[in-house]
Parts: sequence; structure tokens; C-alpha cells
Amino acid sequence: MSSDVLVTTLIGNKIKGLRRDAGYTAVEFAQLIGCKSAQQLYRYERGINKIDIDTLVSALKILRVDIKEFFNEVMWEIQ
Repeated sequence: MSSDVLVTTLIGNKIKGLRRDAGYTAVEFAQLIGCKSAQQLYRYERGINKIDIDTLVSALKILRVDIKEFFNEVMWEIQ
């Protein structure tokens, strides 16, 4: 698995976990972050599609997650 795919999948999995922990359904959360559909959100969460930075920042703001802390955790997990 390439590191690019690994990071995409890891970010998606983290977003999914944070979303669930916050109590949002995929449909609710997709609407809040400006996703076209819940299906697109699922693609991000599974790492099938790469989430764009604007959508990621929007998601982290809604989830009240510090972006620096988020990426520090991602970097730690891929090492």
C-alpha cells in the first residue's frame, strides 16, 4: 500500500470515528460540511476518494478538533 493511500485511508477512518463519537449520522454530517451526499462522505471515510482541504477543515471545525493535533496524530500513526 502506498503511503499516499495509507494517509488517505487513515484520515478517512479518523474522520469517521470522530463523527460517530460526536453523534452525527453520515447524512447529517455530510450536510454540515457541504458534502454533495452521504455517499461522498462514505467515500472519504473509506479512503476511496481523497478529501479536499476545505472539506477537511470544515469537518474538523464542526467536530471541534484542532487541525494541528489532528495532523500530529496522523503523522505519528504512519511512522
